[in-house]
Amino acid sequence: MGLAFISFLGFIAPTLADWQQAQRQTIVHGVQAVLMCNGLFTSHRSLTQVFDQELKYLEPPRFDGARATAATGPYQVNWASRSVTVGTDAPGTAVTAIFVKV
Repeated sequence: MGLAFISFLGFIAPTLADWQQAQRQTIVHGVQAVLMCNGLFTSHRSLTQVFDQELKYLEPPRFDGARATAATGPYQVNWASRSVTVGTDAPGTAVTAIFVKV
């Protein structure tokens, strides 16, 4: 009985860890998408300025830092729709922020 229980916990543990990692990644992508969208479309900053200024918030100890650089990375800026998607390399955790003028 004890071995079956330990074996069962061993089966669940990786699933819980994967779920938590996906949740953390989604949060990081969302925060970066909102900060980038705000910097680009509200403050009218360049991508370089956004990475130098807005995304400083993502540095440790809060997060592990911004994903990518101003030159390239797993993000997409759609200037026509005023949106930013971060995490384009991981579709399951990609998040899009859209600037809407009210």
